[in-house]
Amino acid sequence: YQFIERVIKAFLGLASAATLEVKHICASALCNLSDLKSMRLRLVEEGVVQVLGQLARGAEAKTRRVCAIVLQSLASTKPCRQEMVAKTAVGTLYSLSNDNDA
Repeated sequence: YQFIERVIKAFLGLASAATLEVKHICASALCNLSDLKSMRLRLVEEGVVQVLGQLARGAEAKTRRVCAIVLQSLASTKPCRQEMVAKTAVGTLYSLSNDNDA
């Protein structure tokens, strides 16, 4: 994946100034990337945990669920777990679980 770094950074950048639809698209794209075992640690290193928190804040329930799936995918890889804790994954999980499905 020659240009994957650019793709990751583009989605991470879109997350902060996104409409609800764009937030869902970004979350879905990150979910697809997190399915690739070889990308998981790189996603965590690039700050995907914090971005998932941004995407989930004020998002629709379906987007929050996708964010939770990304976190679960990342956590399924042992090297990612410690890095995720250091990068506020616990706070992001709490925010996701504390959010009401409106």
